[in-house]
Amino acid sequence: FINCIDYYLFLYHLPFLSVTDKIFDWYFSTYYRKEFKFDFFTRKLVSIQHILFLPLMFFLARYNLYLQSIAMCFNFFDRVQERMTEISALVCYWVMYISLLSFLPNWTILIIFHVISHALAGITHLQIILSHFSMPTYHGPGYENSETFFQTQFETTLNVSCHVLVDWFHGGLQFQTEHHLMPRLPRHNLRFCMDSFVKPFALRHGLTHHAATFLEANQMVYNTLKEAALAARAL
Repeated sequence: FINCIDYYLFLYHLPFLSVTDKIFDWYFSTYYRKEFKFDFFTRKLVSIQHILFLPLMFFLARYNLYLQSIAMCFNFFDRVQERMTEISALVCYWVMYISLLSFLPNWTILIIFHVISHALAGITHLQIILSHFSMPTYHGPGYENSETFFQTQFETTLNVSCHVLVDWFHGGLQFQTEHHLMPRLPRHNLRFCMDSFVKPFALRHGLTHHAATFLEANQMVYNTLKEAALAARAL
């Protein structure tokens, strides 16, 4: 259900971000099992989302993941696989991180270290967003009412093209189409899979393998967010 408004968790960023005006009225998230309303406060934030986007990715997105992890582990209304393992991992992370911070000489350096380390982690958040935010969204089980799994993956996912020597920077996240088609494929095989199997498959079946450079993908996301922001202002 990639980029499906009803199911896909990467689209649920209200009240800060909305990639489409399809949710400006209201929508029900099956992932969070609750209704999202587009109120006055949300409209004001969304109307400037193309300006807020990068600051949110680099300075707030990491904290959102912290909250989501804690909420999942301590949500006792749903079954969580390996709950105690997940909680133990969270505790270990915070113990190690706080222990690391304790070695810093003063509060100024501690705060600078914390802000920079979390801002750099924002590159990962940005990389994931690039592959989805600029692509079409839809309601229901498939893109344009299609129940074809392959068509939905190709039409709603964007790869980030780069030279093989820069693969380390993207960490495999640039091959999102291949990852969605074969989620357990190790990332060091994703480029080979794309060139040898996925692109020829798309060509054979008349599917479009979407790709853009890192800068182009950022521009596409900016344009998508700005279009939705202008639509929110017009309400």
